[in-house]
Amino acid sequence: MRDQMAMFGAPEVEPATWDPGLVALGGRVPDGVFFGTSSWSFPGWAGRVWKRELPDTLLSERGLAAYAQHPLFRSVSVDRTYYRVPEPGLYADYASQVPDGFRFVVKAPQVCTAARIRGEANPLALDPGWAEAEFLGPLRGGLGAKLGLVLLQFPPQPPDALGPFYDRLARFLELDASFAVEVRTPAWLDGPLAAVLADRGASPCLTIHPTMPDLRTQWKRTNAGEAPDLVLRWNLGGGRAYDDAKARYAPFDRIVDPDPALRGAVANAVRWAVERGRRVWVTANNKAEGCAPGTLEAIAALAFGDQGTS
Repeated sequence: MRDQMAMFGAPEVEPATWDPGLVALGGRVPDGVFFGTSSWSFPGWAGRVWKRELPDTLLSERGLAAYAQHPLFRSVSVDRTYYRVPEPGLYADYASQVPDGFRFVVKAPQVCTAARIRGEANPLALDPGWAEAEFLGPLRGGLGAKLGLVLLQFPPQPPDALGPFYDRLARFLELDASFAVEVRTPAWLDGPLAAVLADRGASPCLTIHPTMPDLRTQWKRTNAGEAPDLVLRWNLGGGRAYDDAKARYAPFDRIVDPDPALRGAVANAVRWAVERGRRVWVTANNKAEGCAPGTLEAIAALAFGDQGTS
């Protein structure tokens, strides 16, 4: 697809011109700290990530290389895989666009995590055989060493929707991948989730989302302080519904609703993990405060000694 676009004269996606202070901040972020956004194809990031505004289709196909030049972005969350397994070759194409130190966080398909999809029962939920053959095998083959984490994001569903959840999750986590597990069913935090993750060497994914308890509660219930990695996703802020936030914040070109308290909590957690030699993954969505790059720049500045740039 990229070659076809080039044949018809599609413009190159050029990175923005970075502020020297942002470049200096990026140089202070330690190795093993991976800041990234949820996807990257947003025209409103012109001036922050892209040199000029371009169509989202072009950014999706050809923008990753420019994104990866941002002084803070050593990671990105590939969210499109949640809805469908991509065509062969896409993972290798992604890997070819980023430098060696860049790492991908890839969402497992909802087929792996949802008891029902579009109202129909899903018999493949937490099926290790399907996941290995259809998702993980091609993913490892395409991204290679640039695969950072596989995110199992379980959508909100009744606590008994997946049957013996913890037993099934434990068997699934025996697959060969570095897993982070994000649940959107609060009751699952009250069971042996922390023990299952610890036994399988997986990490909890702490999520900032109106449907879930605050970060402190999630930290305690998942025993996040003992996990291999600190994984945190700021998905949706302000107690808003997804569609409301999208309408309020589009085109995602600026911070609209800054949340200094949450920024500070995330920055404190990042510093805590760095001091203990843990890898850190912080992913921000545009629906957090209005502009994911601005959110991450502000968190990085709090964590590593500069002022926010939102």
